[in-house]
Amino acid sequence: MSKRPQRPGFLPQSRLLGHRAAQIVERQRDLRFAHEPPHGVERSHALAEREAQVENLEEAHTALTDQNRMLEHAVAARESAHYDAQQKIREQSDLVELLEKQLQASRDATEMQIEQLQRERLERSMAEGALEAGRKDVARLLRELGAVQYRPLPAATGAEAAAGQRPLRSAA
Repeated sequence: MSKRPQRPGFLPQSRLLGHRAAQIVERQRDLRFAHEPPHGVERSHALAEREAQVENLEEAHTALTDQNRMLEHAVAARESAHYDAQQKIREQSDLVELLEKQLQASRDATEMQIEQLQRERLERSMAEGALEAGRKDVARLLRELGAVQYRPLPAATGAEAAAGQRPLRSAA
């Protein structure tokens, strides 16, 4: 087996893999230490920052909880108002329906009254016509009676004159 001459700056393949593995391990260690909490003063400073963050988050949580509670009350109030409005709408609809029925009943009653009044007017005009005709007949009869009563009487016979009676007149 012949040995190959090594080029400067190159490592054999097995050594190269070993060297690369060592670099990866070292890099992982550096990354791990970068994420580890610092020691001493830096650690207390980081802890204070985290505590401040936790406190801020708790305050935000409390504020959001309060806001959520207020919104729940607002929603409950609006739902109650909505229910009340729906109830009022139902009541108003029922009232409108009742009033429409009353209006229709009133219209029907008014139409019946109008028909009754028209019948009474017709009956009255017929009665007035009959009364007027009766009055005319009575007036005619009175004129005829008056005309018959004031006719000169034929000479009375002696017996009637002695008795003092008037002869009966006929309405001819």
